[in-house]
Amino acid sequence: MSGGTYYIDYNDRFPSQFPEQSASVVIYKPRYQPDVIIAKVQSDSHMGYEELTRGVAGKDDEDVINAANDFVKENGGSIFLRAGEYIFDSIDVYGGIIGETGTVFKGTVHLKDKAYIHRITSNVDADHQAILIEGSDYLISECDITAEMTAIAVTSSDYSGTVMNTKVVAGSDLGSIPLAVGDSSTVINSYFNNISSVTINHAGKNCIIIGNAFINGVIYVKDNSVVSGNYISGTSGGIEVSTNCIVTNNFIVSNASPHIFGVTDGCVVQGNVHVNSSTTAVEAVAIDTNAVPTNAVIKDYITVGTFTKIYSEYVFTATVTGDGTTTAFNFAHNLFNTPTKIIVHPNTSADVMPDSVTADATNVTLSFTTAPAAGTTYNYTIYAEV
Repeated sequence: MSGGTYYIDYNDRFPSQFPEQSASVVIYKPRYQPDVIIAKVQSDSHMGYEELTRGVAGKDDEDVINAANDFVKENGGSIFLRAGEYIFDSIDVYGGIIGETGTVFKGTVHLKDKAYIHRITSNVDADHQAILIEGSDYLISECDITAEMTAIAVTSSDYSGTVMNTKVVAGSDLGSIPLAVGDSSTVINSYFNNISSVTINHAGKNCIIIGNAFINGVIYVKDNSVVSGNYISGTSGGIEVSTNCIVTNNFIVSNASPHIFGVTDGCVVQGNVHVNSSTTAVEAVAIDTNAVPTNAVIKDYITVGTFTKIYSEYVFTATVTGDGTTTAFNFAHNLFNTPTKIIVHPNTSADVMPDSVTADATNVTLSFTTAPAAGTTYNYTIYAEV
């Protein structure tokens, strides 16, 4: 035979071309013998394969899959699994596991260094984590994971890798966590949902979290991370950040107070959309309460609902209404600290400029040497920046 790698077909008589050309092991349960699980490896024989091991389906799944993983650990390559349900307590993955559509795991997958898992449906009970990350440079892609407790967890913050195009539902337990990844990890185009309560999804330092949906949850990242283009919802959904984080273009639908918190030195928070579905005032952004941030940029202008907005720069309108006595008029600037730059622009030529402009941590004050006459109004556009 020629033209590709071959594996034994369901009927175990006629070989057909292996769907995943790069895989070195195939695991399957023959249609005519569904109580058997077989692992076969590539070989130079005329059939293109030879049996590695076999066992009783549903009983020996773990032994057969781990035998295949040990083979890959020694020889390199990856494993392809034909559609079916595979029941085990835990398996160790050293290379890669690729599932045919309809491949279902019921047990914990331990991902080692440079391991990957692709196109697997995982459905685990409260006694199991679906995927436990135990090495770096891992990849989890196109998986569909349902777990009663933690779905994706990491044993050390030093382990970095990628989660992409994956759906995760963590369920019935209050302490369930859909996602926990280490430093320098990337999470993109994925869906995370805790169906029982609000939960925290954890990521480490230097992480990239882009284009995901977090339902009923908070995404927590550490220093130097980017959180952008995500949809976040739930009664307490939001984003928690740390130093030098970038949080941009997220859509947050939540009654949490605040939506984005932990903002501190070097953070950029810009272009996020905040939707508050209740009438309760919600703080869109909360800074570190222990210290005023330095070199921070906060520009979340687009809001729906009732919010207290906190910015690093802000443009607003102000109307002075004279009473013949008052000479100083205060206008809230919504900045997180006293502005260092203020520009006051009269809206028309009839609007008299104030004689002085000052500010504190709360207000911009427009002062006049002579009190504006009773009934006189002056309108201004004010730009303020920390």
